[in-house]
Amino acid sequence: LMTFFIGLRNLYEAASGEEASACAHFDEQPHSNFEKLIYFGYQLVRGSSPYPSALKAYERSIARYI
Repeated sequence: LMTFFIGLRNLYEAASGEEASACAHFDEQPHSNFEKLIYFGYQLVRGSSPYPSALKAYERSIARYI
């Protein structure tokens, strides 16, 4: 999962030219394109998990990588 999130971040930044950032929102839904990619990718692995779970997994992966 860590490899997926790191690769996704690098691919997004290279393809879009924008910084990949994700954050929590009051409605617990992804808002940016990158957040949606994180969420949909996480759902492929973990099923019907909510966005906050995907965000937490992403944040943990990035923290371990740095």
